Amino acid sequence: MPLRRKQSSSVSSYLINGRGTGVGRGLTATGMFGSLGGGGGGCFIGGGGFGGGGFGGGSFGGGGFGSGSGFVGGSGGGVGGGYGGTFGGGGYDGGFRSGGGSGFVGGGGGGSFGVGGGADGGFFSSSSISGVPFMLNEKQQMQSLNDRLATYLDKVRTLEATNKDLENKLKDFRTSKVVSRDFTLYQEQLKPLRDQIIAAIIENSRLALKIGNAQLAADDFRKKYETEYIIRQTVEADILNLKSLKEEYDSHQTSNNQEVEALKKEIEEMTKQHGQSVSILKQEMSGTVSVDVTTTESPDLKQILDDLRAEYEDIVRRNKEDLEMWFNKQVETKQAAAIQETDVSESSKIEVTELRHQNQSLQTEMDTLLVSKGTLEDNLAAVNGRYQMELHRYAALVGTMEGELMSIRNSITSQSEDYRNLLNIKEKLEKEIATYKLLLEGVELGVGGASSAISGSVTQTTEVTKEVKTEVK
Repeated sequence: MPLRRKQSSSVSSYLINGRGTGVGRGLTATGMFGSLGGGGGGCFIGGGGFGGGGFGGGSFGGGGFGSGSGFVGGSGGGVGGGYGGTFGGGGYDGGFRSGGGSGFVGGGGGGSFGVGGGADGGFFSSSSISGVPFMLNEKQQMQSLNDRLATYLDKVRTLEATNKDLENKLKDFRTSKVVSRDFTLYQEQLKPLRDQIIAAIIENSRLALKIGNAQLAADDFRKKYETEYIIRQTVEADILNLKSLKEEYDSHQTSNNQEVEALKKEIEEMTKQHGQSVSILKQEMSGTVSVDVTTTESPDLKQILDDLRAEYEDIVRRNKEDLEMWFNKQVETKQAAAIQETDVSESSKIEVTELRHQNQSLQTEMDTLLVSKGTLEDNLAAVNGRYQMELHRYAALVGTMEGELMSIRNSITSQSEDYRNLLNIKEKLEKEIATYKLLLEGVELGVGGASSAISGSVTQTTEVTKEVKTEVK
């Protein structure tokens, strides 16, 4: 017997042992377990059925898998959905997603788990049942949970594919080698220019060496000229000294010649006077009586004059010899000093020339080494610049790769965290689905036991739903 009956304006329903009033008659018009949902009646094939109104109103061809009231539908919903479509029309395509109304086990014109429309018929009520204290939005929450479950599963699959793609990219990145740019073409273009620069540097060094040699030769000739000029001035000074000495000797000789001439004149004068005296005496003696007088022989004036002349000539000769000897000694002394100075000067010039040549060779070698040093420094600077640029480029590349690697790691970490969260949500949803299955299976145990189980499950479902919402946020 029925425990309680609620009458509406269009549909009659029973909470327990209700009777469907469908058009067709199938296995039974009463239903096997009562019209938990209440509805238009019917069975799998036309009659009343599995849940009072059947698993869905009409037949497979008429109302489809859920056109009438049924186990999981309303008066117009169920597994198929709609008010009476076929299996392909308003039937199975509605499924768990559309339906004509709402309500967990029965109820007015709505569908079941999906997003269909219609008026909610409650949990154990028809479309017009009133007085059953139950939340009217549970069916919408279950539909929303189904949608979220499908969305989460899609997200899980998408994240798994993305994670796999990132792992493949990371693996390729770790196994791939960095390909450096090929500078062979630029090197081939730069080689003639580099050869020209090296040739110009060598030519410049050769010209600088020639200029240096010319400057050294000019300095050598200038120093030679200065040395010869000093020697010439010294010789000219010696010649001037000798000229003054010769003039002095000439003056002495002139004075001596004048003395000789004066003495000769004096001798001639004395000879003339002597001749006059002799002639006078002869005249006096010729007019007088010859008286033999014995007298001493008079001195021979000619002999005296000859002696004087010889004496003076000897004095002049001695003076001349002395002067010549002194002059020769002075000349020899000066010549020896000049020769010695010349030898010293020659040895000094030879030494200076050798030192100059040695300095020139060392200067040439130093210039060559300086040129080589400059070339090597330029090459070193170029190599350092090139390798510095390469180092900066590789450092930038390493920094970029490290940034990408860090981004990939952060993305992997974030996706792993999302994946774990989604796995947790998936597990909770699976538990919730298992709870729904238990709730569905609990219908077979009776309304009393099912009511308590369903109430507890609904409370748990509400908590799980809130937790899932929190996780999603």
